[in-house]
Amino acid sequence: MRPRTKADVKLEHSRSEADVNEVLAANRAAVTDLVAAAEGSAATWTTPRAPGTWSPSQVVEHVPRGMKEGANIVSGAP
Repeated sequence: MRPRTKADVKLEHSRSEADVNEVLAANRAAVTDLVAAAEGSAATWTTPRAPGTWSPSQVVEHVPRGMKEGANIVSGAP
């Protein structure tokens, strides 16, 4: 196996950056969809869809908390 060169590292960084940008774009689209779904559920905002399941308001509250935790993990924050 040959040693890695600066060009190899630059290519890997470019790929990683592109992958991150794709994931961020997908997350933004998912958030947009979530907001639209939340806006459309006003009549049932606090009512679970079935016994033992979360209400739309609980789902909407949970998603950003999970995203924040993921961001903390990626950035090395506690």
